[in-house]
Amino acid sequence: LFPFSLSLSPSPSPFDMASTGGEDPRHHKWDEAATDARPRATSSSVFPFSPQRSPARRPPIPVDDTMSVLGGGERWREAWVGKKGSGNSVAGQSASDFGDADSDEELEEEDCLEPILNKEGSPEPIYLVNELPHVHVERVTEQSYYSLPTLGVLFVTNYRIVFLPYSIARVDYDEGEPVEQLELPLGAIDHLQKIGGRRSGSTHNYCLDIIGKDFRVFRFGFIPSKKFRHRKKVFDAVMRLAFPGDPERSFAFSYELKAGARVGTDGWSIFDATEEFERQKAKYPVLHEWRVASVNQNYELAPTYPRILIIPAAISDDEIRRVAEFRSRGRIPVLSWIHPTNYATITRCSQPRVGFGRARCEEDERLLDAIRVANSNGMTLHILDARPRVNAMANQAKGAGYELSKNYSSVSLEFLDIDNIHVMRESHKKLRDVCLGDDQGGWYGKVEASGWLEHIRFVLSGALHVVKHVEKMGESVLVHCSDGWDRTAQLTSLAMLMLDPFYRTIHGFEVLIEKEWLSFGYMFQKRVGHVDPNFQDQQRSPIFQQFIDCVFQLLHQFPCSFEFNEVFLHGILEHVYSCRFGTFLYNCERERMEAHLSTRTVSLWTYMYQHMRDILNPFYHPTSRVLLVRASTKVLCVWSSYYLRFNHRLHPVESKDEIGAKLVNRIHEVEEEVKNLRAVLAIHGLEVPSSSPTHSPAHSRQGSTADVAVPRKVPLLVATPPSPLERQASRDQRSTTFSVKGREESF
Repeated sequence: LFPFSLSLSPSPSPFDMASTGGEDPRHHKWDEAATDARPRATSSSVFPFSPQRSPARRPPIPVDDTMSVLGGGERWREAWVGKKGSGNSVAGQSASDFGDADSDEELEEEDCLEPILNKEGSPEPIYLVNELPHVHVERVTEQSYYSLPTLGVLFVTNYRIVFLPYSIARVDYDEGEPVEQLELPLGAIDHLQKIGGRRSGSTHNYCLDIIGKDFRVFRFGFIPSKKFRHRKKVFDAVMRLAFPGDPERSFAFSYELKAGARVGTDGWSIFDATEEFERQKAKYPVLHEWRVASVNQNYELAPTYPRILIIPAAISDDEIRRVAEFRSRGRIPVLSWIHPTNYATITRCSQPRVGFGRARCEEDERLLDAIRVANSNGMTLHILDARPRVNAMANQAKGAGYELSKNYSSVSLEFLDIDNIHVMRESHKKLRDVCLGDDQGGWYGKVEASGWLEHIRFVLSGALHVVKHVEKMGESVLVHCSDGWDRTAQLTSLAMLMLDPFYRTIHGFEVLIEKEWLSFGYMFQKRVGHVDPNFQDQQRSPIFQQFIDCVFQLLHQFPCSFEFNEVFLHGILEHVYSCRFGTFLYNCERERMEAHLSTRTVSLWTYMYQHMRDILNPFYHPTSRVLLVRASTKVLCVWSSYYLRFNHRLHPVESKDEIGAKLVNRIHEVEEEVKNLRAVLAIHGLEVPSSSPTHSPAHSRQGSTADVAVPRKVPLLVATPPSPLERQASRDQRSTTFSVKGREESF
């Protein structure tokens, strides 16, 4: 479905190729005399693997104990280069004969370079615009992903690591068969680990492990060589390019859209805080209780808050400044969403600075009362603290804490028991171990032991709690955790997604992320670890990934209520880590403004709009109903299309998105056939009575096809249904008759 997703096809066995003189018996168009073979491949520059299909396991070129990387005779050479004679023979060569494979001069720097076979006969990847190769190492063995150790070539560019098996050189690309390759964006690398030393004497023991942040784990084996030290060159290049320390040195500041690419909506302009407030305000004849405040215009009030804030009209800017001194990091209570009919609101903030002294702030108490009074239908303001009570009480020792209900008018306080970022990080690591582990049984027990689904349940239950207060009780809600940018963003975003159908569209979901996550200061750089080599940093945590997982649970339970599909969610998570786009760089709106990202980088949403057809949900049926998620572990499931997509032990499956796309395409074909048949009947002066319109997305977009003017109609032939006795006789005849050597006989 995705032009940049990886479709895979089987490759011939190296032994079959050896028996035919190195030629693939399936393809006889390969020109062995050609020296400028330019095979075409399917690019996987956005997602390494589409959720529509898990990576297929075609037989790789093996590296076994009886045939070393540097030896193996003529059979090994024919297995991967055939008889092209356009490269150095593998057989009988030592490491010193290979030359320095790390020189930058070996690869030509070219924008959008097609995959080619270089002068040694080995493959090269497709390069993005301004993607430059830095290291190129031949005879590398990938030992973790394929079913057998596989020999190929490893590239390190300024954007990613790419491993191409030598077997792709034997595929007839003119037939349209794609390339199977492994890749990992440098920004998605968590850490590297060296295995073994040069004295090991084998690629099996002289390796480099690359551990990704998104469950990708690769192990590359190198030829031990004191002279060339290929592993060290790869290690140093990855450390230098993946962890430069400054986001401005990431690939996002070099990447550009391909020349001539169709650019529709500019992703940097999809969200404006004032316009979003006006969209909600437009549902009301008069709305005077809230106003747009510019008190944080220069980010002086709260550096991690957006410039535009929506606050109660009854509170002055001076009072807001005093409230900022009372709230942690100056993150005051501000508006996120207004209910379209009952005026209930969702507001967000950080914890108050109460401490053991039970400090009070009169302006803060007035602000919360103004939020309550702004909803004329509600009598109580519900403060939902996302933390466990014990954690909130522990924060009092740091001078913070939680609101004391007796100090506020008509306020209730509830704790939602969602654990902090450290617990989520450890749970995520356990889930990774389970998903990448063996299939020896105990899957459900291991998943339960990781605690991941239990944490998902608590987050969804908290969001459902917000929805019930706002929708069913018509009362306003104030949500916060400690600093108001992790669990708070999860709860407000999920609640708004369940309440407002606008956020279930592609554009609306992008606005939701821009609004509740990016503008309100979720620290993507710290939580994801962009350009930072300290993989043990305690500030890292998969909070945003957990939110997207919760969105998947909603999509799984309500498959027709969202305009987007799983591919869209996969793409968002892929580029949270990749550093290819500027959307998720830095920690807050202020830092992004200072870096001028909108003029120096490409927005992820711009790229998504170019591929709308691939991220549309074919089952989408717009509805205004509120989605009440079932937050129970009996219903919740592991997001297998994302977490298990790199488990090589699993066979490819066909997802519902792929099935739906095929179904929609078939509907288009049938409607076109019907249109052509009606045209033929019209030529002969006949007409078939038009039936009721087809309830399909294709039909609703294209309109009815039964609008051909013809002089007369053809009566429909309606068959009389058979009687019960006739149906029973027909069944008996079918069940007692069979064919033997061309004759029909009955029992």
